[in-house]
Amino acid sequence: MRAQGGEAVAAPADVTDDTAVRAMVAEVAGRLGPVDVLVNAAGIPVGVSGAPSVDTERADWEPWIALNLHAPMQTAHAVLPGMRERGWGRVLSISSYASRAASRNGLAVYGAAKAGLESFTRHVALESAPFGVTVNAVALGTMSHLDGQPAPPEHAAAIPVGRFGTPEDVGWTVGFLASDRAGWITGQTLHLNGGAYMA
Repeated sequence: MRAQGGEAVAAPADVTDDTAVRAMVAEVAGRLGPVDVLVNAAGIPVGVSGAPSVDTERADWEPWIALNLHAPMQTAHAVLPGMRERGWGRVLSISSYASRAASRNGLAVYGAAKAGLESFTRHVALESAPFGVTVNAVALGTMSHLDGQPAPPEHAAAIPVGRFGTPEDVGWTVGFLASDRAGWITGQTLHLNGGAYMA
């Protein structure tokens, strides 16, 4: 970003902590100006492994729900008042195919949290539309790297376009939804998965 003349700052925060989220937003606003575009991209809790839901308890669910549902709600609440007051804003959340497609990979709670995030997206989009603020989600399919590890190459054969998703695929999509060109798109979940989930 800096190489292309933009400005960037790092403002790390625990996005599951409402106080930390508000401090992060205030820090960014103080250094760069008001937040006009929010992208919620946190997703997998550290140190948590997926297991069949029947083998888990509430304490196992909480990190997934906190990071995938509560955190995007908190960050949205921190920036929406300013966006509405200024008459322009973009709230984007990274979701997952797991919100709609069941699997045997221990993703039941993760999928449920992402489905909740997509529902939240639609409701907040309706509330925010009169103020020039759009709210959308991007549901990702299998990416080229999972938790920093390359995805198994043989799995690409199940994807109609024949390859995994890349960071560039996500970046171009999010960049478009954050632009003025996407001003008539709100309350939507765009499924970015190479055609793997068409139903």
